[in-house]
Amino acid sequence: MRINAVSNLYRRVTHDCTYKGVTLRRNDRVILPNTLANRDPAIFENPDAIDLDRAINVHVTFGVGPHRCVGSHLAKHEVMISLQEWLKRIPDFGLDPDAPPAGVFGGSVMGFERLNLVW
Repeated sequence: MRINAVSNLYRRVTHDCTYKGVTLRRNDRVILPNTLANRDPAIFENPDAIDLDRAINVHVTFGVGPHRCVGSHLAKHEVMISLQEWLKRIPDFGLDPDAPPAGVFGGSVMGFERLNLVW
């Protein structure tokens, strides 16, 4: 969840301003991709690596503070249960080496167009 956050945060600019040379107008939408924050080298050692034993894992995939996703705990449990059940039934699988790379889609929710697996 940290390495490729699914959701992105959108905010609206409340008043005209300039930030670091970029002019923002009232009601412009700004996207704040969680994946960038989750790969901050100031927070994460070797931030682009998937390390399931990572000691510090304070990612912001589900947001923080009053904007934290109310369903984040349920989502984590659903992912864990899904993976446990998958691995019980299909322990040996991988990406199909003969399939073309899948495209991705973005916006407020990120994802893959398809995931070509073989087992």
